[in-house]
Amino acid sequence: MRALMQSSPPNQFIDTEGSGRRQAPRCDAELNISLRLSSPWYEAEKGARETPQIMGTTQNLSETGLAVSLPSNRIGGRYLNIVGSTLHLTLNLPTGPIEMYATPKWCKWLLDDKTTNSYHLGLRIIEMSDEEWVRLVRYVHACL
Repeated sequence: MRALMQSSPPNQFIDTEGSGRRQAPRCDAELNISLRLSSPWYEAEKGARETPQIMGTTQNLSETGLAVSLPSNRIGGRYLNIVGSTLHLTLNLPTGPIEMYATPKWCKWLLDDKTTNSYHLGLRIIEMSDEEWVRLVRYVHACL
Protein backbone atom coordinates (compact mmCIF):
# COMPACT_ATOMS: atom_id res chain seq x y z
CA MET A 1 0.00 0.00 0.00
CA ARG A 2 1.45 3.35 -0.92
CA ALA A 3 1.54 6.26 1.48
CA LEU A 4 0.25 9.65 0.43
CA MET A 5 2.11 12.79 1.37
CA GLN A 6 -1.00 14.73 2.32
CA SER A 7 -4.32 13.49 3.66
CA SER A 8 -6.47 16.58 3.13
CA PRO A 9 -7.11 18.64 0.01
CA PRO A 10 -4.20 20.96 -0.80
CA ASN A 11 -5.03 24.63 -1.15
CA GLN A 12 -1.94 26.37 -2.54
CA PHE A 13 -0.68 26.53 -6.09
CA ILE A 14 2.90 25.56 -6.89
CA ASP A 15 5.46 28.00 -8.25
CA THR A 16 4.88 29.08 -11.80
CA GLU A 17 8.57 28.88 -12.65
CA GLY A 18 10.97 25.99 -12.18
CA SER A 19 13.96 26.58 -9.92
CA GLY A 20 16.40 25.32 -12.54
CA ARG A 21 17.93 22.83 -10.08
CA ARG A 22 17.79 19.28 -11.35
CA GLN A 23 18.79 16.22 -9.38
CA ALA A 24 19.57 14.04 -12.39
CA PRO A 25 20.55 14.52 -16.06
CA ARG A 26 17.57 14.77 -18.39
CA CYS A 27 17.14 13.43 -21.89
CA ASP A 28 14.90 15.06 -24.46
CA ALA A 29 12.09 12.68 -25.35
CA GLU A 30 8.63 13.11 -26.82
CA LEU A 31 6.58 10.23 -25.42
CA ASN A 32 2.84 9.92 -24.84
CA ILE A 33 1.68 10.14 -21.25
CA SER A 34 -1.63 10.09 -19.42
CA LEU A 35 -2.20 11.72 -16.02
CA ARG A 36 -4.92 11.07 -13.45
CA LEU A 37 -5.46 12.66 -10.05
CA SER A 38 -4.65 10.41 -7.13
CA SER A 39 -5.59 11.39 -3.58
CA PRO A 40 -7.81 10.03 -0.82
CA TRP A 41 -10.27 12.95 -0.97
CA TYR A 42 -10.60 12.65 -4.76
CA GLU A 43 -11.01 8.87 -4.61
CA ALA A 44 -13.79 9.24 -2.01
CA GLU A 45 -15.48 12.01 -4.02
CA LYS A 46 -15.52 10.17 -7.35
CA GLY A 47 -17.06 6.99 -5.94
CA ALA A 48 -17.68 4.40 -8.65
CA ARG A 49 -17.14 6.77 -11.56
CA GLU A 50 -14.12 6.36 -13.81
CA THR A 51 -11.18 8.60 -12.94
CA PRO A 52 -10.83 11.45 -15.48
CA GLN A 53 -7.48 11.74 -17.21
CA ILE A 54 -5.57 14.12 -19.44
CA MET A 55 -3.23 13.12 -22.26
CA GLY A 56 0.04 14.87 -23.04
CA THR A 57 3.62 14.37 -24.17
CA THR A 58 6.91 14.46 -22.35
CA GLN A 59 9.45 17.16 -23.13
CA ASN A 60 12.25 15.52 -21.18
CA LEU A 61 12.73 12.95 -18.47
CA SER A 62 15.23 11.65 -15.95
CA GLU A 63 15.47 8.96 -13.29
CA THR A 64 13.75 11.26 -10.78
CA GLY A 65 11.42 13.50 -12.76
CA LEU A 66 9.96 14.64 -16.04
CA ALA A 67 8.53 17.67 -17.80
CA VAL A 68 5.27 17.26 -19.71
CA SER A 69 3.27 19.37 -22.13
CA LEU A 70 -0.50 19.33 -21.56
CA PRO A 71 -3.48 21.04 -23.20
CA SER A 72 -4.84 22.14 -19.79
CA ASN A 73 -3.78 22.48 -16.16
CA ARG A 74 -6.98 20.81 -14.95
CA ILE A 75 -8.52 17.34 -14.87
CA GLY A 76 -12.24 17.16 -14.32
CA GLY A 77 -12.42 20.60 -12.73
CA ARG A 78 -9.42 20.02 -10.42
CA TYR A 79 -6.14 21.88 -10.90
CA LEU A 80 -2.97 19.86 -11.48
CA ASN A 81 -0.61 22.51 -10.13
CA ILE A 82 -1.54 22.26 -6.44
CA VAL A 83 1.05 21.85 -3.69
CA GLY A 84 0.99 18.30 -2.36
CA SER A 85 -1.21 16.86 -5.10
CA THR A 86 -0.37 13.40 -6.36
CA LEU A 87 -0.76 12.35 -9.98
CA HIS A 88 -0.93 8.79 -11.33
CA LEU A 89 1.01 8.70 -14.61
CA THR A 90 1.21 6.14 -17.38
CA LEU A 91 4.26 6.77 -19.55
CA ASN A 92 4.44 4.99 -22.90
CA LEU A 93 8.06 3.96 -23.40
CA PRO A 94 9.00 2.25 -26.69
CA THR A 95 9.30 -0.99 -24.66
CA GLY A 96 5.77 -0.62 -23.24
CA PRO A 97 3.91 1.46 -20.67
CA ILE A 98 5.14 2.11 -17.15
CA GLU A 99 3.17 3.55 -14.25
CA MET A 100 4.30 5.90 -11.52
CA TYR A 101 3.11 8.49 -9.03
CA ALA A 102 4.47 12.02 -9.16
CA THR A 103 3.96 15.40 -7.58
CA PRO A 104 4.10 18.73 -9.45
CA LYS A 105 7.11 20.99 -8.88
CA TRP A 106 6.38 23.81 -11.35
CA CYS A 107 3.86 24.81 -13.99
CA LYS A 108 3.91 27.43 -16.72
CA TRP A 109 1.61 28.40 -19.54
CA LEU A 110 3.17 28.76 -23.00
CA LEU A 111 2.03 30.17 -26.29
CA ASP A 112 4.42 28.92 -28.94
CA ASP A 113 5.07 30.33 -32.40
CA LYS A 114 2.38 28.04 -33.86
CA THR A 115 -0.19 29.80 -31.63
CA THR A 116 -0.77 26.58 -29.72
CA ASN A 117 -1.53 27.05 -26.04
CA SER A 118 -0.13 24.48 -23.64
CA TYR A 119 0.82 24.02 -20.04
CA HIS A 120 4.23 22.69 -19.17
CA LEU A 121 4.32 20.82 -15.89
CA GLY A 122 7.46 19.70 -14.05
CA LEU A 123 6.94 16.53 -12.03
CA ARG A 124 9.00 14.74 -9.39
CA ILE A 125 8.57 10.95 -9.32
CA ILE A 126 7.59 9.84 -5.83
CA GLU A 127 6.72 6.18 -6.35
CA MET A 128 6.96 3.39 -8.91
CA SER A 129 7.73 -0.32 -8.95
CA ASP A 130 11.37 -1.40 -8.97
CA GLU A 131 10.92 -3.20 -12.30
CA GLU A 132 9.41 -0.16 -14.01
CA TRP A 133 12.05 2.15 -12.51
CA VAL A 134 14.78 -0.07 -14.01
CA ARG A 135 13.06 0.21 -17.42
CA LEU A 136 12.91 4.02 -17.05
CA VAL A 137 16.59 4.25 -16.04
CA ARG A 138 17.63 2.08 -19.00
CA TYR A 139 15.64 4.27 -21.39
CA VAL A 140 17.09 7.50 -19.95
CA HIS A 141 20.67 6.21 -20.07
CA ALA A 142 20.25 4.99 -23.65
CA CYS A 143 18.85 8.41 -24.56
CA LEU A 144 21.77 10.30 -22.97
